[in-house]
Amino acid sequence: MTIDEALNRGLNFFGTATLAILATSTIHGFELPYGIAHKIAEIAFGLSAAASIVWYLSGRNRYRRSVAPLIFMMIALLAKLGGALGSYGQTFPVGADLGISFLLVVAMAIWVWQFLTVSEIARP
Repeated sequence: MTIDEALNRGLNFFGTATLAILATSTIHGFELPYGIAHKIAEIAFGLSAAASIVWYLSGRNRYRRSVAPLIFMMIALLAKLGGALGSYGQTFPVGADLGISFLLVVAMAIWVWQFLTVSEIARP
């Protein structure tokens, strides 16, 4: 494994693992009696995390420099914001969706920062 491949693997793992960890919230999301729109958003969020894991484990994707983890996190963010909007006005709070959305934004900012920093380190 080259230095570039090791750096790319760490960056891709960070994005994929962060999304997978946050996707465990779908278990809690299904326990709450939200409407169908929220359930669809939870499914979309879980599928984005599953797709990210499948992408990471496929072939040599984990070693390649790619923006795929960022795209998967963006899809997950849209799903969570959609779930929050779908739940707006109901008796149940949308705090969990907004909290996870905030964590996704922070994770995406860190990922982008690492992506740009790794390119400076690996390619002087």
